[in-house]
Amino acid sequence: MGRNLKDFTKRWCVLQNGKFSYFSDEKSIEAQEKIENREFSLVMEAGSHERYEHCFEIYTTLKGGGKQLLFAAEDKMEMAEWMVNIAKNICPYRAAEEVKVYGVAGYVYLKHGTAGEWERLWIQLHEKNLALFDETQGSFDTIDLRKLKGLKLFETEENNFSMAKESGAVFVLDLPGSRALYIQADMKKHTEIWFQAIDKASMEIGGRLDEQQLTHENIPIIIDKCINFISTYGLTTEGIYRLNGSHGKIKQLLEDFRLDAKAVHLKPEDYEVHDVANTLKRFFRTLSDPCLTSELHSHWIQVAGYQESQSKLEWYQYYLKQLPEVNVNTLKKLIGHLKSVADNEHENKMSKVNLGSIFGAVLMTLDKDSSNMSGYKDTTLEINLVVDFLDGYSWLFKVDDAEIEKEKKIQEALFRMKTATSQKSQGGDIIVPIYVQSRSSDSCKMIKVPASMTSNDAINEVLRMSKLASDKKWALYEVVCNDDLERPLHGEDKVLDVTLKWSHWDPEDCKDSYLVLKEDHVHKKN
Repeated sequence: MGRNLKDFTKRWCVLQNGKFSYFSDEKSIEAQEKIENREFSLVMEAGSHERYEHCFEIYTTLKGGGKQLLFAAEDKMEMAEWMVNIAKNICPYRAAEEVKVYGVAGYVYLKHGTAGEWERLWIQLHEKNLALFDETQGSFDTIDLRKLKGLKLFETEENNFSMAKESGAVFVLDLPGSRALYIQADMKKHTEIWFQAIDKASMEIGGRLDEQQLTHENIPIIIDKCINFISTYGLTTEGIYRLNGSHGKIKQLLEDFRLDAKAVHLKPEDYEVHDVANTLKRFFRTLSDPCLTSELHSHWIQVAGYQESQSKLEWYQYYLKQLPEVNVNTLKKLIGHLKSVADNEHENKMSKVNLGSIFGAVLMTLDKDSSNMSGYKDTTLEINLVVDFLDGYSWLFKVDDAEIEKEKKIQEALFRMKTATSQKSQGGDIIVPIYVQSRSSDSCKMIKVPASMTSNDAINEVLRMSKLASDKKWALYEVVCNDDLERPLHGEDKVLDVTLKWSHWDPEDCKDSYLVLKEDHVHKKN
């Protein structure tokens, strides 16, 4: 063990009755130091340090500013065993049975939303899952960080919680369902360690679909945003998915999505539909495992060759159940979208077979030996598979009439967003309601909107009327289709143009459209 790389020394460590002690050797009677349960703040994996490959750290609240101890284990298994047993000895008694291998674990102060009450509780981070122990229920509530909407660290000179030993920092997790969690550790440094660990876990992506940043529907954000953009601006574009886009823009978009998919905003003034369509295809092709998986490739090919339609569909559905959940949800979203593309074949010239010739390989990419004649046969069967998925979409993915109608409404709303002609005010300014934080909020502000008012102007006016902090990052969102669609307005978007286009819609759609001001934890992060 050691406090830095230069003073690692071998020590005899004892963990007993919630107390961690270490001695100069196993024969020593007096411990060099003892750490009581209440003095532990967090335990975390520390990676490798020079010749020590498997290290972990203990952070305590001892002395001013806390204390940090670095330990090196003989191997990964020993390190994991020590970390798990330390956690089991210091966590709440009812949580001990659920403690498994983790990256970071410890006590923090947490509250739900700005109006919530602070409480001290045990949390642990493993890969992309943050588990919070609920002592009342005696169980863990797990947050999937792949779906984290935003993360923000606030620096403050005031103490955000009276029992915390140090002030200076608190961070907030913006979660699906308009949930927000505020977290603060005893020491400012420990708060920052938790923030950095959660930020890293939420931002890092891998090569598989389930290793991406996800929407609340368990679909990679990059796929969801690309499909929504094309549904809005490209369903009737001739040659959609067949024609090339700008290589430079495609490359940059892929990189932007890789760095932070949540922060990417696709706007028609910046990208052609072919840029986005090719970005979507390229993303699928760069996965380490295709959407339909390499493991099941031969099975898909075999079933695609069957002649009897119902038997074929039943086998397709059987193998769909073998796929990871994210892959199935992604496939459902994509096939539903391609069905909409094919429905507009009279304008875009993209038939089901044309789409199959493109997306067969995209969904089932494998390295093929060009000298092998089976390569051509497999390609034909890949096309057949996509066409079968399009024809059997409702049955294969259990899409009922209500869901079809909902998707139809969304597509119509997206199309009207594109085609509606902006109307300018002819009789003076218009009064527009803007909600603060959520539609259910009581703080609705009635704003006088001239034709020149931008989204940024409206944000500043609502902040002034609500007396909200202007030093935070805020965004104005357009919410339509009974809360099924939400998009942040660009700072220079004209508010009047946005609201007046709703008048072109069916009354049933129009009544559910509104603007809401919310704190933006996505675009500005410390």
